[in-house]
Amino acid sequence: MKKTFNFGSVDYNKTGKHFYATVELELIQSAQGPIFFASGTIANKRHKTANNCGQCLETIAEHIQTEEFMEILDLWRKYHLNHFHAGTPKQEAAIDAWIAEGNKYDYNEVMKLLRSKGLDYDERNGKPYLYGSRWLFLPIPNQDLLKIEKLMGIERPVFA
Repeated sequence: MKKTFNFGSVDYNKTGKHFYATVELELIQSAQGPIFFASGTIANKRHKTANNCGQCLETIAEHIQTEEFMEILDLWRKYHLNHFHAGTPKQEAAIDAWIAEGNKYDYNEVMKLLRSKGLDYDERNGKPYLYGSRWLFLPIPNQDLLKIEKLMGIERPVFA
């Protein structure tokens, strides 16, 4: 299921020339559970020339701050590509805190950090999991899955 949101025009380059911001949400069912995707586009009026596209929701947030957009932004930050996580929630929380301190992501430095915290291996489904050794699926909690479905205009819960 896909839905595109049109957020109107923005002065993207701060030159007085306006471009149009859209965000597309997609929710698909996998064997593991629902997978969420979101991407944005800032393009000319006819949407033929994109100035920015893909994972540009932070850039769009510089221009659009409606309640609907901010909810999409929050869900995107939490769950975009929820089937492509390199770490467990504990591992990713440690890395996020380290990055928030001003560090830049570098795999070797991240592994040093995780080793120093005893998190290079973390428990996943009762077994040790080495950070980055495969992609992990992290489920979307039901309350947020319902928010995504509501945004997409799904009247009755399909995935939750």
